[in-house]
Amino acid sequence: RLRIVEAGLSVIPEKSRMTRDVRKVLDLYKSGKTADEIMEVIHTDYNEHTENGWCYTNSNAMVVTMAILCGDGDYAKSICLAVQACFDTDCNGATVGSVIGMMNGESGIAPEWTAPFERKLSTTIEGYNLVDADELAEMTAKLVK
Repeated sequence: RLRIVEAGLSVIPEKSRMTRDVRKVLDLYKSGKTADEIMEVIHTDYNEHTENGWCYTNSNAMVVTMAILCGDGDYAKSICLAVQACFDTDCNGATVGSVIGMMNGESGIAPEWTAPFERKLSTTIEGYNLVDADELAEMTAKLVK
């Protein structure tokens, strides 16, 4: 999980506020802070009463980083931490689920998360209104290569 966060940081300008904020979470995690303690720091820095606090890219990147690191690679735990932290819950939960899902592969996702979708994804993207999950995975893998 540390490698995933570091890989993400490698494509963000080093002197940016985004890097500063993500590194803050990374440092807190490395120092042994719990998910709850890290969430408290995030909510001290950003909250729904500050300008753009709950929907700001940096605060949500901090939440995603915390959930990826503190979720111990567990799909359900990671997503739940992202949502529990508040802010942009749907996006953060989906982002964390995508990262941990790719990290662990399909076998790392319990059936209760996938069964209701019957291997189909409904989108509002023109030409991709109902997508087969296996086809989408193949398309994504081709892009990565």
